[in-house]
Amino acid sequence: MNLVLFDRSECHAPGQVQLTDRRFEHLKTVLNVRVGDTLRVGEIDGEMGDAVVVEIKDESVHLRYELSEKPPTPLSLTLIVGLPRPRSVPRVLRTMTMLGIKRIIFVHAYRVEKPYWSTDHISTDRVRSACLGGLEQAMDTCVPVVSFRRRLKPFVEDEMRQEMYGKRAFIAHPYADNVCPVEIREPVVLAVGPEGGWTDEEVIMFENQGFESVRLTSRILALETALPVLCAKICSFSVPPF
Repeated sequence: MNLVLFDRSECHAPGQVQLTDRRFEHLKTVLNVRVGDTLRVGEIDGEMGDAVVVEIKDESVHLRYELSEKPPTPLSLTLIVGLPRPRSVPRVLRTMTMLGIKRIIFVHAYRVEKPYWSTDHISTDRVRSACLGGLEQAMDTCVPVVSFRRRLKPFVEDEMRQEMYGKRAFIAHPYADNVCPVEIREPVVLAVGPEGGWTDEEVIMFENQGFESVRLTSRILALETALPVLCAKICSFSVPPF
């Protein structure tokens, strides 16, 4: 936990917050904080700053903080991804959040098992928990907007134009003719298939909406490996996005 996140509703007084949950346990047992120690903190969807440990009790820690720093610049990328197997969802969310992606859309696809949609891994609480874990690691405060689309064709044909407006769109496909571009200096929409990939029909459906099919490598990568590699290659991490 590189950044201690809190919600404004937790503050019992201006500039003060008392933690009693897993954050307290982490500060006490992992970081071994003491009164007078300084920590990096951030308000969820707000600014970051420093906090001083004022008091430690058996079941809580009291912090006094000052916030004045903006969170890191997000990636100018909207990610569309075929819903992975349930145990992979939290890891995908955590990784994409760490990279600074703020718009993530999970979609159904031919090679997505229907039972995946009825698991607790895509519940609101589990999704938010995974995203917060990524923010704590990356020292960011802005929670991504995560949504789910259980019907791919209506989403692609009816909603995609709005998602693509003002952006360049790519669909990752290992058998595409074109190689994945490097450091695109404009907003991007990236569609990545589930384990097993997109079908040819799904690729054509995206292409009909203006997506460019690109391949990353001659190797077939697992989804959790392909996602960060694609994002790192397509997006520029060294300059602010347009």
